[in-house]
Amino acid sequence: MSLPNHLSQLAIAVTQQAATEPPFSANYDVFKSLPSTGDFLCTVCQASLFPGAAKFDAKCGWPAFWKGDESNLKELVDTSGGRKRTEVRCAQCDAHLGHRFDGEHFGNPKDVRYCINAVSVQYAGPDGQKKIFE
Repeated sequence: MSLPNHLSQLAIAVTQQAATEPPFSANYDVFKSLPSTGDFLCTVCQASLFPGAAKFDAKCGWPAFWKGDESNLKELVDTSGGRKRTEVRCAQCDAHLGHRFDGEHFGNPKDVRYCINAVSVQYAGPDGQKKIFE
């Protein structure tokens, strides 16, 4: 699969090489300002990943969701950095999205936090509005 032209160098590094976007970036501020309607899609293949209603501010510096479209998410064991984590990838194109953490007591129905790089997703609003993070 060839990569879409809209991907920034950071988005390529994150989605294709499992890099991590810096925390508390301008993208994070934009994410927080978006409505809880619409969906968040894979920026590489447009697969639906997270409903807007599942976004929340975990105050961690990256976009957070408490549930995703499990048919479009793939989870892998990640032992990089000397600790065991659950890596989250797009099940359709294998783009790296971020990580999933359990049991952090954020008060959401699943007690889950998907910690996602903003540049790995794009927002699609119910009115056709789109936002691509750079």
